[in-house]
Order: sequence, then structure tokens, then C-alpha cells
Amino acid sequence: MKKTFAISLLIAITALVQAQVQDKKANAIMKEVTDLTRSYKSIQIAFDHLMENKTAGINETFSGTLLMQGDRYRVDVGSQRILSDGQTLWTYNKDAGEVQIHDAGDAMDAMVPSKLLTTYSDEFRAKLIREDKEGGRKIWIIDLNPTSTKSFHKVRLHIDQVRKQVTSLSIHEKNGTTFTYRIKDFKTNLNLDPATFVFNKKDYPGADIIDMR
Repeated sequence: MKKTFAISLLIAITALVQAQVQDKKANAIMKEVTDLTRSYKSIQIAFDHLMENKTAGINETFSGTLLMQGDRYRVDVGSQRILSDGQTLWTYNKDAGEVQIHDAGDAMDAMVPSKLLTTYSDEFRAKLIREDKEGGRKIWIIDLNPTSTKSFHKVRLHIDQVRKQVTSLSIHEKNGTTFTYRIKDFKTNLNLDPATFVFNKKDYPGADIIDMR
């Protein structure tokens, strides 16, 4: 499923100092956002998902939902469902009639938006791009750049300054494709059954199961 902050090298020492201060602020913001996100017992997010590649002429929009509870999560978008109980990752593709099984924590798992909301500091550097307004709300725009080789070069976050919540998240792939998630609804501390995050083959009759572990 769908899936980064370096300080610019500046000649003027004053500009370099300012960039470093910006990064410190970005890290402080991200820490506050991720700490708050982790504090919720559970999260339910409704979002619009846009996949765009101008060169390839791709512009597709889907609606989706994300459920999170600790290390568990479930993403439904388009014809895909991604499930993880914290140990195993199942990716079900309805159109293909198959489910692929991976170990949770692999490269594919790291691209899921739920992980980017809670574990940015493990694999990314943050940089504050600017402050702005969005729908009458003050927001921070922060870029995350990966500290190791990835298929993408940047993740851009829009964060509500008052609620300390991400309002949109864009993953910029090196091949020119951008995956954007615009959050429409954000609910917390719901009572969710742990079975919600586990693949049960009885619920997917006829699906071809491919174990990639």
C-alpha cells in the first residue's frame, strides 16, 4: 500500500544557523504530534487518497479509512485492504482476488500512513518548510526526508497548529508518482475488536493466499 529533512548547505553562516533552528522546531512539532497520536487508545480516520503522475497521465482519487490501535492497523482504500496485528501484514487486493502475507516491519509496512504518523524519528529527518493557512486554520508544513534509501524522496505533512493533527500527507516517489492522503474525519479512543486487524480467510472466499515471508 501506499506509502522524508536535510538541512540545505548555505554559504552564509546566518542562513545556516536559521536552517538549523528550523529543524529543531520541526523536530519539536513532530515529537508533540507523534506523542499525542500515540496517547490515543485507538484512532479512526476517513480520508481521500489521490494518486498522481503527470508524466504518465495518472490522476486517480479514492476514499478510504484507517483504523489504528497500538501496533495494529487496518487500511481500506479502493480495492485494497491492508491489515496488521503488529506481527503479520496482510495486503488483500479485491480486483486480483489475492492476499499477500509479509512480516510486519518490512519495507512495505513502513510505507503505510499509520506508521508515518507515529514512527517518523526512526527513519526520517524533519524540516519545517513554512507556516500557512488552510481552510481558515493555521498549519505547519513539514517535510520528512528518509535517512536511508527508499523508493520515495520526501513525505510532506500539513499539521493543524491547534489540534496537533495531520490534515494531509503526501508521499513523493522517485518515479514521479505522488500519493496524497487528505484527512476528512479524525476520531479517537474508540472500542475496537482486536479481530478487526487480523486476516480471516473465511471472510475472503476464493482469495489466492501468497505467503511472502
